[in-house]
Amino acid sequence: MKSLLNLFLVFGILNFASSCENNGTATTETSDNTEITYADAVADGDERLVASLAIDGMSCEMMCGGKIAKTLKELNGVKDVEIEFTEIDQESFANVEYDSKVISEKEMIAAVNAIADGIYKVKAVKVTHYKLAAKDAKVKEGINEVSYKPVVRYKLPNVFSVLVRLF
Repeated sequence: MKSLLNLFLVFGILNFASSCENNGTATTETSDNTEITYADAVADGDERLVASLAIDGMSCEMMCGGKIAKTLKELNGVKDVEIEFTEIDQESFANVEYDSKVISEKEMIAAVNAIADGIYKVKAVKVTHYKLAAKDAKVKEGINEVSYKPVVRYKLPNVFSVLVRLF
């Protein structure tokens, strides 16, 4: 029983470690003084593309962040926008989930840079392609995966022998 518990513990740790790793390679390109970095990661749900735009010039989360989020949400192909506001002297981030077939990172950069006569500047973009894990991809394709599950048998004591010992 103890070895079975240890086995489950080892598999649990390995599963956790493999789900958190970044298996992809990163590539970088520069466009109009904005560095764009591409990376792959393992998705925890559906496959998706997320661009994290580092934005300089935001002084508040409500007005500035709201204006940037509204502008990005109005673009075709943008599915979701989340603003991460930091201190005034630091860059804040807009995390944008989008469809790369409809809109590009450069179009999102241009849209943010055009707000309020260029008061906001996108300094860097990190595009992460969250891909399905190999196991999840097989399930999505309809391939059934067979796994071996050991049968655990418990040996129960004989009720009559217990009663004999008690009386």
